Amino acid sequence: MGRRHARNLRPGGRSGEQRRGDRDDPNDVARAKLASRVPMKHIGDPTDIAEAAAHLCSEAAGYVTGVVLDVDGGMSIGSELH
Repeated sequence: MGRRHARNLRPGGRSGEQRRGDRDDPNDVARAKLASRVPMKHIGDPTDIAEAAAHLCSEAAGYVTGVVLDVDGGMSIGSELH
């Protein structure tokens, strides 16, 4: 019988595609405000999620089971989101 592992990612705020635009764009201001609230002081990007997923799929995570990995730059620390 094969082994089953429960491994889940919970992505937090992330920037998606980086835009090139006017620095006074209201969206840029909103992103900067959000980034200032993230303990890591930046909004994550898709690579942050991909690297966490790759780790969970790798042999290095072979003994990891039954976890939810928050990939949110520390936003969930001390929050009631869980």
